[in-house]
Amino acid sequence: MSRTGENKLVEKWVPTGYECDCCHKKVSSGDLPKGWKSFSAGHGEWGNDSHESYNNYDVCSFYCYVSLFTEEYERLKDEDSGVIDHCDMTYAGSLVTYIKTAWNE
Repeated sequence: MSRTGENKLVEKWVPTGYECDCCHKKVSSGDLPKGWKSFSAGHGEWGNDSHESYNNYDVCSFYCYVSLFTEEYERLKDEDSGVIDHCDMTYAGSLVTYIKTAWNE
C-alpha cells in the first residue's frame, strides 16, 4: 500500500495573555496570573437561551470580581436555576446584599 499526501501549514490559536473583563487590564501570560480569578454565570432554564445565557469571566482583583458578580446577579436574579461562580441565586443575593451594606452603596 502506498500513501500520497501533501504538506500543509496548520495554524493553532494559542493564548498569549489575559484581559480583565471588568477593568480591561491586560497581562502577558500563558496561565491565569496569581491573584486573578475565572468564573462563570448563567442559568439552566428550558429553551435555547440557557446555553446563550452563560458568560465566562477573568478578573484581576476582588473589586472587579464583586463588580461583575453584582452585575450578573442583577441579570439572573429572577432565574430559578441561575448560578454565579457555583452559587445559587439565594446565596448570591445574600452575598450581594452583604457587600452593598458593608460598602454603604
